[in-house]
Amino acid sequence: MITNSNLHHAGIDTLRLLERLPIGCLVTDIHLNIMYANPTYHQMVGDHPSSSEFEGQIWESIQAHLPETIPHHTCFRFEFLVKTQNNRSTIMFEATVITDDSGNGHPLVYIYLQDKTHHYETETALRKSETRYRSLVENQGEGVTILNDHLFFEYINSAGGAILGLLPENIVGLNLRQFLNPEQQQLVLTQLENRRKGLISSYELMILRADKRERCLLVTSNPRFDANGKFTGVFAIFRDITQRKIEENQLIYLSSHDQLTGLFNRTYFESQLQIFQTKQLFPIGIIIVDIDGLKTINDSRGHLAGDKAIIRVAEILNENISSSNLLARIGGDEFAIILPEINQSGIEDCIAHLNLALDQYNTNCRQEEVISFSVGGAITYSSESLEEAIALADDNMYRHKRRRR
Repeated sequence: MITNSNLHHAGIDTLRLLERLPIGCLVTDIHLNIMYANPTYHQMVGDHPSSSEFEGQIWESIQAHLPETIPHHTCFRFEFLVKTQNNRSTIMFEATVITDDSGNGHPLVYIYLQDKTHHYETETALRKSETRYRSLVENQGEGVTILNDHLFFEYINSAGGAILGLLPENIVGLNLRQFLNPEQQQLVLTQLENRRKGLISSYELMILRADKRERCLLVTSNPRFDANGKFTGVFAIFRDITQRKIEENQLIYLSSHDQLTGLFNRTYFESQLQIFQTKQLFPIGIIIVDIDGLKTINDSRGHLAGDKAIIRVAEILNENISSSNLLARIGGDEFAIILPEINQSGIEDCIAHLNLALDQYNTNCRQEEVISFSVGGAITYSSESLEEAIALADDNMYRHKRRRR
């Protein structure tokens, strides 16, 4: 180990600087004979048990990375690991080796050592964390994707690839809009603008898989920003809810439709009455239709025959009203029709048309399939008299029924 006098070639200013350095420093000749070690270096090796053995490991590692004779005016930088006593822990050093002859013909080698253990441990922990995170993302059942700010796929996991019908590596680089029809493309562009504003949202999206099958996805979308606050794209989690939507739609259908005829039911009829009133579609016409003798058919020929009679009446009515009208089965043998924005003559024409259609059906059917129904109508010009119009239409239907007996 050199003394201050041994270091006169390096200069007194250099010595003072090395004494104050917060990192370890060794000074050697070009043959790597150690001439000087600064206080920080002594502190680094003195903090460990069996410091002589520990120092020996450091020096061996340095020599292993350097030639026996260091060329003039060169610089080396490398990292190495050293095990502490009993291999209980590992310390990483970063070494920077510089040769300098200071212009006096006595070349010296400066070896700077920095303990990078914390940095090394942090990087190792990050790698492990990244591995765990990637495993979690890759193996969960929901799709996970990263899109850039122009909706190009930068990443998608295996579950997401399966939903879209392609391997992940064949999706990266494609644009999301390739899987969307024009309407859904506009929806996604609107959502993208919300992401630019920093908003997070969940929404339903219809996609076309690679095999052109349509699927419904529930998407939770988060914005991505870089360190400078610039919008860089979207991170999204999505899952296929197609089957759930089918079941939901089926429940909605069943809640609003009559199972036997497929027509709207009474609940839906009453809800639509409120909507027609709100929209002020007056005058509103109401027609009530009641099957004649349904109880007799059920009693004499069985309920199956009665059901067939109900279905035939539903078909006759449905085929002979305007698409702007609403037809519903509101009771066992009773049907109702809402006719918005119609006058009295329009109501009468519609009733006449339904009676004509019934006569035509009976003319062409077998005798056992002949059916009969009674019809009554009324009109209202305001919401206050709507219930009265329904009652009046019902009364007119029964008058028609009595006249037919």
